[in-house]
Amino acid sequence: MLAVEAHELVREHAPGRGVCGVSLGVRAGECYAVLGRNGSGKSTLTRLLLGLEPVGGGRLAVLGCPVTLGSRGHLRRLGVALDATPHWDALTGWQNAAFVASAYGLRDGELERRLAGLFGLAGLAPHRDEPVATYSFGMRRKLALIEALCHEPDLVVLDEPTAGVDEQFRVALAGLLRTRRDRGATTWLAANDVDWAAGVASRVAFMEAGRIVAEGTPDELAREVSPLREVCLTLAGCVAVPPPAFDGLRVFVQEGSSVRALVDGPALLPRLLEHVAAAGGEVARVEVSRSTLRDAFLLKTGKELGQ
Repeated sequence: MLAVEAHELVREHAPGRGVCGVSLGVRAGECYAVLGRNGSGKSTLTRLLLGLEPVGGGRLAVLGCPVTLGSRGHLRRLGVALDATPHWDALTGWQNAAFVASAYGLRDGELERRLAGLFGLAGLAPHRDEPVATYSFGMRRKLALIEALCHEPDLVVLDEPTAGVDEQFRVALAGLLRTRRDRGATTWLAANDVDWAAGVASRVAFMEAGRIVAEGTPDELAREVSPLREVCLTLAGCVAVPPPAFDGLRVFVQEGSSVRALVDGPALLPRLLEHVAAAGGEVARVEVSRSTLRDAFLLKTGKELGQ
């Protein structure tokens, strides 16, 4: 059974911006992560799942319900935390969360039990009775995630869930999402935090310029670049270095004084350093490491996936 099914889905804001013909299927029980840079279209795709934007073409179904602008039939089975979630600032964190939980049908002891567990997990228990107006950005983000998860929805939809939160909560949230996956609940993630998503997702899609350019498990995508080495150079100045034209160089990206390359093996490092020197660059630092899922994104799109 597919929890999310899209066929040639379109919601184009401009050429190459938005969603430009996306087809995908998310199986029930998966934690599915759409990874992309800011502006890649992942947030637009997420908003389409929620019926918050009109579908410009193609078909979309969530939990078996066809979805268009204003669709509401599937929402009661969802938990949602987008990049901006409104709260009543004058009310306490607990009052905000209790309102959401009760709207989803939680009552009395069950409401208390679930919220108490999530507030403790998020480190918000000492602040539960404080007005949200006093909360930091990170505390507000954690409160939004509590509200998305409190009713144990069939599908939870999270947009940049690790933005602004502390490392302890990042670890706790990853464990919570893995537990959801183990019990057969579905999670949709839209993120650019590739290292965190690699430890949570059962399947990953890379999105660039409104399209899905690669899809697979984190291990499958990383294996495609596993023989490669990542070379990170820090230059003493900001000399522009043209991409080398020798075999074995897969990707070459420069941003200011930082150069990042994927090469077939460490034996190519001397040639790369010689090329940089010939272009007038002075190398201040060299790091060589094995490839990761972040490198897989770079290989597939030619673009860096930042935090």
